[in-house]
Amino acid sequence: MIHDDEQLRTFIINTLGQAFPGGKERVAEQLLLAGGKSWAMDPLTFGGRSGKNREYGHPLLKEEIEWGGVHFAGSETEPLHGHVEGAIVAGKRAAREVIASLR
Repeated sequence: MIHDDEQLRTFIINTLGQAFPGGKERVAEQLLLAGGKSWAMDPLTFGGRSGKNREYGHPLLKEEIEWGGVHFAGSETEPLHGHVEGAIVAGKRAAREVIASLR
């Protein structure tokens, strides 16, 4: 578990150092800033500290309608809005809609 910015910096250098030419030394030279954020604790994201769901996007985005061949997908179009799971569900749904409309 990472507890502070220095541990985060070290983790990033070690991880990216394996993938980039020049290794850890090059990553350490180029890395200007490292920081993190817990979106689960942010009051403006889904749930946040309040435990209340926050609505995102226009309500029309959640309706199953086709707009002249345009299909909407994104976290905001699903009940799990504000989470990566919502975006994945939306992508799969939109793919099914497109396939169905092409038939």
